[in-house]
Amino acid sequence: MNTNDVFAVRVKGPERSQMEWRPASLDQMIPAVHPVRSVWLYVEGLDLSPLYQGIKAVEGHVGRDAVDPKILMALWLWATLEGIPSARQLARLCEGIGRISGSAGVWE
Repeated sequence: MNTNDVFAVRVKGPERSQMEWRPASLDQMIPAVHPVRSVWLYVEGLDLSPLYQGIKAVEGHVGRDAVDPKILMALWLWATLEGIPSARQLARLCEGIGRISGSAGVWE
C-alpha cells in the first residue's frame, strides 16, 4: 500500500513570517519588487503533484519532513535565471555566508 494514498504528505515549506536571528522576516528582507517574488508566484502556480507523490514523510508517521518541492523548484529556477550553470555551483552558494537559507526558502 502506498502511504501517500491514505495520509497527507509532510513537507517543510518556507516560513515567510518566521523571525530568524536576523532582525527581519523573509518578507521584510526581500524588496517588494524583487524578481524572486515573481519566481515564487510562478512556482506556486505549477502543478507539482508528481513531485509530492514521491514523498515518503506523511502525517501520523515518524520521520523528518521533506523539503517542499516548491522551494527546490524555485531555487532551481532562480539559479537558472541568474546564470548559475551547475548544481555543484548552486550547492556552494547555498553553503555560503547567508546568501541562500534553504531551511526558510530565503534568497538574498
